[in-house]
Amino acid sequence: MGLRLKKKRALKIIGRLLLTLVVISLAAAVALWIFFPREKIKAALEKELSDLLGRDAIIESVSLGFYPDAEVVARGVRIIGRPGPEALFSARKIRLDLNLPRLLKREYVLDNITIASPVLRLVRAPDGKWNVER
Repeated sequence: MGLRLKKKRALKIIGRLLLTLVVISLAAAVALWIFFPREKIKAALEKELSDLLGRDAIIESVSLGFYPDAEVVARGVRIIGRPGPEALFSARKIRLDLNLPRLLKREYVLDNITIASPVLRLVRAPDGKWNVER
């Protein structure tokens, strides 16, 4: 009888731990949604890309994740070339896996970058300049 009670008690403890983990995960997801609005992250990424490349950058949507890795996923990414509105570069999705321990120290270190369906359009204008030239 004693072994049966110990098993029952152990199962209760494990159940409570699992429930606690689920509640903490849900709270973390809600906190991310509140403190890191997708539109703000999208606007910041577009600005950083535009400033870095000297071209207009457009991102359709952004999502954040923390399982199994800290990640930022940008969908519908386009970098506008010159001349005209044609995209110099586009990708269906770009996923950035961040190093979580370094991120907690406010250091942005990428562990992996995955680009889905990339397209690079190189066009030479009548004056001989390429659309990648500034």
